[in-house]
Amino acid sequence: LSKPVLPLRLREAIRDSLFREEQFASKVAEADVGDRNLSPPLRILIVEDNDLNRDLLIRMTDHLGYTAQVARDGDEAVAMALREQYDLILMDIQMPKRDGIEAAQMILNDKSEAERPVIIGVSAGVLSGEEQRCFDVGMKAFVRKPIDLEELARKIEDAVGLNSVK
Repeated sequence: LSKPVLPLRLREAIRDSLFREEQFASKVAEADVGDRNLSPPLRILIVEDNDLNRDLLIRMTDHLGYTAQVARDGDEAVAMALREQYDLILMDIQMPKRDGIEAAQMILNDKSEAERPVIIGVSAGVLSGEEQRCFDVGMKAFVRKPIDLEELARKIEDAVGLNSVK
C-alpha cells in the first residue's frame, strides 16, 4: 500500500491477505515435502516485521519439522545473532529501522567464517536488483513472497547442505 491509504485500498489489501492465509493453510495441508533429514536439528532465526508473514514462516518451518526463534526487525535480528549461534536465518529484506540487507551484512561481518549462519533473503522482490544485493552481501539464497512451502524446503536444504547428507 502507498500513502495516503484509501479506505477501499486498505479493505482490498486486508481481504487479499486473508485470502492468501486461507490458500496457505490449504497448501500446507496438501504439500508433500517428503521425509526431511532433521538430524541434527537446525537453529533457525526468522526475521520478519509483518505479523502475518512472520506467522506464515513460523508455520512453514514448523511443518518442515524445524523450530525457529523470531526477531521482529533488523536491529533485533542483529542483537540475537550476535548473542546466539544460528545455522540459518530467514531474513525479510524490506523492514523499517534496519533493512534485511544491512542486518545480514552486520551479522556476517561480525562472525568468523565457521560461525556464519546461512542467510536466506525473503521478499516480495519489488525493488530492482534486490535479489542481487542479497547475494552481494553474502546471503546464500533468495525466496520470493508469497512463499511456496516446497520451494522453501528446497532452498533450506540446498543452503545448509542437507541434500549432500542424504
